[in-house]
Amino acid sequence: MSTDKLEFKITKDAKGNDIEFDNLTTDSANSLILILQSMRDILSITPGAGNLKIQLVRGSVGVQVPGPAEVIEHFHSDFENVLDKKETNGEIVAPWRQLQNLFQANGLSYEANFHTRKQKFQVVDQIKKAKEFRARPVKRYARYSLEILKGKLIEVGGKNPNVHLLHKDVKIPIRCSEKQAILVNKYLYQEIEILTRKKSFDDNDEYTFCEFFPIAEQLELFKDLLTLQKNNSLDDFLFKLHFFIKDIIMKNDFNSLKKLLEIYDHDSSEVNILKTILVITKSFTEHPELKEQRAKLYHTLSGKLDAEK
Repeated sequence: MSTDKLEFKITKDAKGNDIEFDNLTTDSANSLILILQSMRDILSITPGAGNLKIQLVRGSVGVQVPGPAEVIEHFHSDFENVLDKKETNGEIVAPWRQLQNLFQANGLSYEANFHTRKQKFQVVDQIKKAKEFRARPVKRYARYSLEILKGKLIEVGGKNPNVHLLHKDVKIPIRCSEKQAILVNKYLYQEIEILTRKKSFDDNDEYTFCEFFPIAEQLELFKDLLTLQKNNSLDDFLFKLHFFIKDIIMKNDFNSLKKLLEIYDHDSSEVNILKTILVITKSFTEHPELKEQRAKLYHTLSGKLDAEK
């Protein structure tokens, strides 16, 4: 029989009397049931433990699970993660929290032990003294992308300004500023296209107004830009972005260049994209149409670089 095992025991009742199977109180019996349930749940969520057997502890009131060293080590590792508040899986935390609540609650005395060939780890005091076991929250990050939405403009305004596009019978709200709402209001009940910043979090998508292009040529220009970004790796996109901006500069189209700076002036923009834009536009630091927006973009990049330190 393997010497590696996990065991839980009830040793004394609330009055300090030894507990045996032939003199179980109601509290002791209920506690034993909860211990069995917790042990079952620990086995069910541990890889390789599904076929292990729960045994009664001879000469005591308790249960044990002998098993291969690697499985008992897995039990112990999971417990350490729960104890240190590192465990993110609530199913792993749940049986240990049930045991913690039990050990702290009814005045009975318990043992909780990991036995290995090398050492016996007694952990009941750690369980009782620890703050309530909880799964560590997993920080979920929103994903951002640029997307042009096309639809019939059916609503504009509100206390918190927004516009609504109707696309394939789906009403899409887009957050905006008052200035942006006024800009598109004259297109009410018309088909329009708006460049938005899409924020995806779990199964939810939110859209924020970035730009509206009343000039068709400018709209097509930025559609080409988004296509380049979508269909290329970052390295390839940076290479093509360089020539994309140079072409805008060659045409003296500073209005479009300013809009490009505005679109990428966001914390979600990739650092190397911001660097590329700033390098290519370095000679326009004092340009009257670009100076202010370029300074804002530089500030955004600096903030992102500081956050990475």
